[in-house]
Amino acid sequence: MKIEINTENKTSTTSQSFTLLWKTGFIGFITLVLLIPAAFITELIQERQQRKKEVEKDISHTWAGPQLIQGPVLMIPYGTATKQTISADAQVDSDQKYIFLLPDTLQINAKTKTEVRSRGIFDATVFQSYIDINGNFNQLNTKNTDLDPAQILWSHARLVFSVSDLKGLKNNPRMLIGTNEFPVEPDFSGMALFEKCLVSPLNLDTLRHARMEFSYSLDLRGSRQLHFLHLGRETKVISNGDWQSPGFTGRMLPDTRTISPEGYSASWIIPGYNRPWPQQWIGLDQALIKQTSPNQSVRDQDAPIEGTFGISFINTLDSYQKVYRTVRYAVLIILLTCIALLCTEWITRRRIHVLQYLLIGVAMVVYYTLLLAFSEQMSYGWAYLAASLSTITLISLFVRAVLQHLKASLTIAGLLALFYSFVYYIIQLEDLALIAGSLGLFVVVGILMYLSQKIISPEKENA
Repeated sequence: MKIEINTENKTSTTSQSFTLLWKTGFIGFITLVLLIPAAFITELIQERQQRKKEVEKDISHTWAGPQLIQGPVLMIPYGTATKQTISADAQVDSDQKYIFLLPDTLQINAKTKTEVRSRGIFDATVFQSYIDINGNFNQLNTKNTDLDPAQILWSHARLVFSVSDLKGLKNNPRMLIGTNEFPVEPDFSGMALFEKCLVSPLNLDTLRHARMEFSYSLDLRGSRQLHFLHLGRETKVISNGDWQSPGFTGRMLPDTRTISPEGYSASWIIPGYNRPWPQQWIGLDQALIKQTSPNQSVRDQDAPIEGTFGISFINTLDSYQKVYRTVRYAVLIILLTCIALLCTEWITRRRIHVLQYLLIGVAMVVYYTLLLAFSEQMSYGWAYLAASLSTITLISLFVRAVLQHLKASLTIAGLLALFYSFVYYIIQLEDLALIAGSLGLFVVVGILMYLSQKIISPEKENA
């Protein structure tokens, strides 16, 4: 029996396998090369995001910055009032100290209304707040202390409070002690309890042994954040407003909160043992200024100081962050698209030149610059749709012209639409993004393994 071997068929099979291996390697190579322009796009996103932050900072400077509601604290001079001359123009009270007394109860009711201010193509969120503050001070505890009641200067007491940015005040606060109204003025003395103090001079000669009720209101503008300082033996804060995606920041989260398309509502009830300060103390230093600096409490989100909590009005997932997250999937989309083109090539028995692969990859990188540019002019969802439709149309028409195969171009268009839809779905997720992405990749790998059996079948080839 004579056995004939079809060497021509084997040669053709070997050539096809070599071509497949070579093109697969080239696809991996161009994917790695296209990472370079993708990195430049990432830098462009960061640059535009930094520009937006500068605009937000500039708007905050002209409107009002982040606000921290501080106080009130009762300051009562204590000791003898002997003078010591330092220079011809300066004297200090060498023996005088201050008694600091914190509120027994502190209740704050804050209502906020946000609006968006624009400068060019950039926006910044600012707010207008209406804040009612009331509470009481219990009588000074002189038992089990070294206080000499005769040296307490009740007639020179001061009630001190503050906000981070005084420029945001739209009215002159009215301090009510019981039913009596007292003036409020800026404090330019060296004994500033907070960084920017407002004081109300009090004469407590008749109230030294009474429970002192206080109340005042603030019509306050600000931007990005509204924080509160926990000073009361018991501090209660209720805040509500129209912002639909608030962030609750600081050392204490709200006890109750409600978030809806109409806005938010949150409340805190915090006992005094969470404070970093005692109920009363005596000192010469500025006891709270280091604790309540707005540069620390409002801006340092990673390490908020003790005693502060509140609401953030920053959009935690803005368009730049979404575009940045989208770019991170660039390698996956380019690789899957090239593999789909390779499968189409073998199914239709028509060839795509390596230069044409490269052009398609470049078009998919340009997609992200389109997405970034569109997202600065419209919402992220519409920007994503516009950039995706533009890229899918361009690539499918190019494949139609190269392969002269309508069904193949429609298949590529459908696959691209599926890829981009999947990425958009992942971008919208937060907690479930990892599991959704992992399951999607698992399904894609399974499909590719199945298709590889149709393209490469060693058993049939050897037969």
